[in-house]
Amino acid sequence: MLDQAQIDHDRDLTAFDQNHQMFRSLNQLMWQIPIIAMTLTGGLWFGVSKVDDTPLFQTCLLFLACVGNVGLIVVLARLRYIMGEYLIWLKDFHPRGFVAADGYGVGTNSHTVRRVFQVLLGLVAIVSGVLMVSTAMRMEWYGKPEAATQLSHTFRDGQTDGELARSHEVVESGNAHDEFV
Repeated sequence: MLDQAQIDHDRDLTAFDQNHQMFRSLNQLMWQIPIIAMTLTGGLWFGVSKVDDTPLFQTCLLFLACVGNVGLIVVLARLRYIMGEYLIWLKDFHPRGFVAADGYGVGTNSHTVRRVFQVLLGLVAIVSGVLMVSTAMRMEWYGKPEAATQLSHTFRDGQTDGELARSHEVVESGNAHDEFV
């Protein structure tokens, strides 16, 4: 029969093994996030390049790229925080066997990789946002304003008040304002 010390030791080893495996899984996830970001952003930007005639759709795709990259910045921060908690536990569990690579400067400390990923994701989010605003500003919701004004004046001049009123009443609001529908 096992004594309590042996049971506690076995539990500690099991906890160490599980925490070590979890840390390794989280580390793999951290390295996959840039690939996810490149796939997401690349796909959305490709979509923007293929729908030249629909600036509203382009704006929506760019908005998704911007929000997606900001979301991945947050995910990276949370993931690295959890990884840090596992590292603290692993170090406390077996200080003599723990290997630390604290670094001595900006490029070598333990948060360098996360920070580089976050800066790059932030830049992509900014570029997506600028492109989104630029695309939205180019949108012509009702065609060219000058042409629409001229067309309406020409139409109005050729109608009597009664004819104009009847012509407006026969158009359903869904057809008159299909941009909103």
